[in-house]
Amino acid sequence: MVNSISEDTSLYSIAHISLRLSGLIRMEGNETLSFLYMASIHLKLFTFGISLLLEICKGAKDFEILIEQWSVFATYLTILSRFIHFFSKQQQILHIFNTLEAIDEEMSKDEESRYFTKVAENFGRKIIKITTIFISSSPILWFILSTIYDIQTNFKNKRLIAQMWIPWSMEQTWAYMLTKIFSSFISLGVIVAYRAVFVFDFVFTFQMSAYLKILQNYLETKGVKDVKIFQQHKLLIELINDYNKFISGFKFFDVALVPLMPCGFGLTILKTLKRSGTISFDSFQRIIIVIIPTVITCLCGQELIIQVERLHEASYMSNWYGHDQSYRRNLLTLMIRTTKVTTVNYRLFVTFDRDLLSQVLQRMYSYFMVIYGFVDTTDD
Repeated sequence: MVNSISEDTSLYSIAHISLRLSGLIRMEGNETLSFLYMASIHLKLFTFGISLLLEICKGAKDFEILIEQWSVFATYLTILSRFIHFFSKQQQILHIFNTLEAIDEEMSKDEESRYFTKVAENFGRKIIKITTIFISSSPILWFILSTIYDIQTNFKNKRLIAQMWIPWSMEQTWAYMLTKIFSSFISLGVIVAYRAVFVFDFVFTFQMSAYLKILQNYLETKGVKDVKIFQQHKLLIELINDYNKFISGFKFFDVALVPLMPCGFGLTILKTLKRSGTISFDSFQRIIIVIIPTVITCLCGQELIIQVERLHEASYMSNWYGHDQSYRRNLLTLMIRTTKVTTVNYRLFVTFDRDLLSQVLQRMYSYFMVIYGFVDTTDD
């Protein structure tokens, strides 16, 4: 996917490429190859989950391993829920993309407006490329880091990319290394599904931010005499509502679970450091991967809040006192609309912003200290 992102690639094209590579939308071209590719992604995804569940059913030797197993399985369930949701809602995804493209065509007619969309696309491509490289290379990075850890411990504590059931023995070093490669390979189905969701979030946020900036510029230069401003603002609000209906449900589910998910990995880091004096860097990587979706969701939501507030400020700071009653009435309507909740939220109950991110990180720390304190007391 990284090779497909060039300076001429639009954010919509990047999103479509990501969804096709994740097996959520059919690949263009040969239908047979498209079906086989989607089947391979789906097979990897479900094989990974079944092997996790079978390993949990076997029973863990101690509480520390049990916590890590459930951390991995909870992470897998959130990714699987996103995958199933996106796969079953393909028409809604296409509707959101088509609406964005229609808005882009309408609002980017003049050179000044195209400047805002171009800046958003350039920044979006850079962020998506950096994040994609990190996520896509995570199995390779994990393999390298875990191998370094194996060498440090003389292969005493054999670790796969996750605590998963394997039907063969890993006593021999060569068998263990081949199993690590196999586990990394089947994790690719999880990786591409994981990647597709945050690319979708990025594309929506960067494009919506650009359109809100265009409306701000209209207010500062043309005022609200241009009736198109009301039509375009109404369309943007409707699109944000559609986005909320489509995606906010499982994002709320993620936010509810994410404080617990990194606990097993953090516990592994501290226990490994305490017992052998070495640091499990691959567990650090897992913590980052678990936290990233919530961080992206909250930061994207915060960006939309900032732009809506700036639009409200631009409408207030316009030269309203020098115009007639009709102008002021139109401006007041726009200001009232910008005071309503028009950002990423779950049924107006939870707003995804930096305040929520702060609360999630605080709960994460609290849960981890409780679990660590319990395990530490048990060991003593």
